[in-house]
Amino acid sequence: LIGSVFVFALLGQAFGWLRRTLYPAPPPLPGEQLAVQLNQPPLAIPSPGSQFLPVVEPLDAATAEQVIQSWLSAKAAAFSTDYAIESLQNILVDPALAQWQQLVRSDRANNRHRQFQHSLKIDAVQVNATNPDLATVQATVSEIARIYDRGQLNQRASYADENLRVRYDLVRRNNAWRIRQMRVLN
Repeated sequence: LIGSVFVFALLGQAFGWLRRTLYPAPPPLPGEQLAVQLNQPPLAIPSPGSQFLPVVEPLDAATAEQVIQSWLSAKAAAFSTDYAIESLQNILVDPALAQWQQLVRSDRANNRHRQFQHSLKIDAVQVNATNPDLATVQATVSEIARIYDRGQLNQRASYADENLRVRYDLVRRNNAWRIRQMRVLN
């Protein structure tokens, strides 16, 4: 009887050693581990019927600069030899969108393209007090344009270092700022 117990204990030790050799334990995870309980959710669960409200960032000078810079980049792409008119939809909404799409279509029909270089300075940002989804940005834009007709540079139509004060009317749609209208002030 004692011999049988001894053999079973020896076999148990051998199987334990074999299991540890063939299936080693995974290394411990670095850092602090989450304490997850079965009776509590790890994240707060919203009550039924509640709506998700996204975090809305206010329009500041840095964000305004990104929006206007996106417009200037989209403008350069749309009037290039590729006529990337779809880039305008990413930054403009009507009525500005329809206006600029028509200008690009006209250039394409007349075999005209443009190369732009821009520099930008934000002068003022004003968010509508009654509707925070509307804002006005005044900026100084320095624009250099080389205009090509049928592949030839049109020196007369081209211009260099034109400084423009521009007022941009912005609207927030789907939590992103878009340009609705723009007007040259000087």
